[in-house]
Amino acid sequence: MVRNGKNTLSWKDVWLYEKPPCVLLPDLFKFCEQQNILVNQVRDDLQSISFTRWLMDALLTDWQTVLDDMRKLNFTSEEDLVSWKSGTLGRFSVKSVYNAMTANYSGPYHRKVWKGKVPDKFIFFSLVIDE
Repeated sequence: MVRNGKNTLSWKDVWLYEKPPCVLLPDLFKFCEQQNILVNQVRDDLQSISFTRWLMDALLTDWQTVLDDMRKLNFTSEEDLVSWKSGTLGRFSVKSVYNAMTANYSGPYHRKVWKGKVPDKFIFFSLVIDE
């Protein structure tokens, strides 16, 4: 949760959209020269971000959309908070990860957890340890 933006990376953290801007806008991220810039630095000085090339057409439109969406946020003087979407009250727990991964038993995560490919040597060692 962005409050003052001093602890949130503007490209790599989830703060403006459901995914980090570097994932949603990989071309913009690739051309950005300040990939580790904080949200408050961008907010305070839009000129603090530069790109290795001129932004034309779709890239310029995408960048303007990001800036417009950022301007809609209400920043405060309080510290940024980290929260876990899958946990109760935004707190991380192993149970919340398990519940998130097994929410849909027919999904790809369930298969990875319970039917993972394990090399034979690991299975052998686990049997020896259990006995």
